[in-house]
Amino acid sequence: MSAALRYEDLHVHRWMLRDRARVRAFDEAIQRCVKPGDVVLDVGAGSGILSLMAARAGAARVYAVERTPVAGMARRLAQRNGYADVVKVAQGDIQHLSLPEPVDVIVSEWLGTIGVDENLLFPVLQARDRWLKPGGMMLPARVTAQLAPAWLATACEVKYLHEPLLGFDLAALGETSVHDLLCRRYQVRTDGLAAPARAMWTTDTTTAALSESLAPHRCELTFEMAEPTRVNALVAWFDAELAPGVGLSNAPDAPETHWGQLTLPLDRAIDLAVGAKLQVRVACQPRIPGLSDLAWSLRVDDGPWQHHNTLGAGESSVLVWPDSATPSESGDPAMQPTTPSHVQLPSPKDAAPLTCFLARLSVDPDMLFRLIRDPQAVFQESGLAEDDIAALRSRQAAPIEQAMMKGAAP
Repeated sequence: MSAALRYEDLHVHRWMLRDRARVRAFDEAIQRCVKPGDVVLDVGAGSGILSLMAARAGAARVYAVERTPVAGMARRLAQRNGYADVVKVAQGDIQHLSLPEPVDVIVSEWLGTIGVDENLLFPVLQARDRWLKPGGMMLPARVTAQLAPAWLATACEVKYLHEPLLGFDLAALGETSVHDLLCRRYQVRTDGLAAPARAMWTTDTTTAALSESLAPHRCELTFEMAEPTRVNALVAWFDAELAPGVGLSNAPDAPETHWGQLTLPLDRAIDLAVGAKLQVRVACQPRIPGLSDLAWSLRVDDGPWQHHNTLGAGESSVLVWPDSATPSESGDPAMQPTTPSHVQLPSPKDAAPLTCFLARLSVDPDMLFRLIRDPQAVFQESGLAEDDIAALRSRQAAPIEQAMMKGAAP
């Protein structure tokens, strides 16, 4: 994604609460899952709305864990609604907190536009492994990411700079501008889809291994065209089973939600004849909490592959699409995780220590995994100064950016 949401901003929570389809679906699911006397854990509670729902459903205790200062608002709302004795709000990361007892139900709204893309699943699964009773319930229970090729009329309004401007050739700039369009949440019309959607992957929160939440999610799909059509984007969304019999979706034919649909634009439109086979490969790589990198590759029949990603030119990630990449029997090389040795990291002579640390983190999944599990140990290994560590712990853009500039070569 192009930017991580700032969950400490109240306007983000107001925005989500205005999504009636989302709120009503979670309320119905919680009413079905939570029984009188249950103990409930709300991971990433935000404003505490799911905790209030669980308390109203009859929970004896609800542990609402929220890492940002929005926890204070959750505490106020529990008090105002008469549930202060039931809803216990704690500010902090769930992996660093201890609960006084195991729980019957874990609720968490960790969903991005395609489910896993906001990279919030890891703490939820970690909480499951630590605190959920045998036979306990996870909500959402199962989430499937869906994908379809599409023709988006709105995308036609965007100028990719492939044509000369005042006689200047600006095509190189146009090649990267397509990636800047990614995180625009369009409401796609069903008549814009060029083929029926296919499932990319499914996340079962009851059985998924913890390591799966930090590994790249990948799919390879083929769409056969039933009629002549044009395609200028891939469109993706999720279908979630929150609880038995209770679903939530941001599909084009579902009630409108704040998610909209994820659009993966192409550099140029593709004309497809009847019977043409559009091969698509998509990868979603977690980067930091709230943010993942995406890469998508496609070709028509046996033609050349077109590669795209959300990074733009000159940036590093474990998802890299080399200009010379060609599919092999083992799959597209770009779909394989790149080791840190494949990416040129900034030199300590030219960049601030924090910049070097974050660059290394972006290409080393093992380091990222260890950071999430035990940040203090990773900070000690890094040799970062205390003010750099304080900037990271603040989760605020301004101090982190200031630390990244400190000591950098002019």
